[in-house]
Amino acid sequence: MIERIKIRKEEFGWIACNINSCETFIIDEETAEIIKLIKDSVQREQIIKTISNKFNVKEEEVNNIIDELKLKGWLDNEL
Repeated sequence: MIERIKIRKEEFGWIACNINSCETFIIDEETAEIIKLIKDSVQREQIIKTISNKFNVKEEEVNNIIDELKLKGWLDNEL
């Protein structure tokens, strides 16, 4: 699912790395938490509900974010 993304905590913040494309980004703690939740979830519906509840956002917004991450190649198409 999202195994291609590795995240780690550094002195200055969080780092996300797409191991397929070698893209690396500095991310905030909230984004790191979202990536962890996605990695721990099994199905798209579960991911959407978990993130929506944890961050108090509409499920539609979470769905749009997932689609955007898929387009960028950060998530597998199966999600």
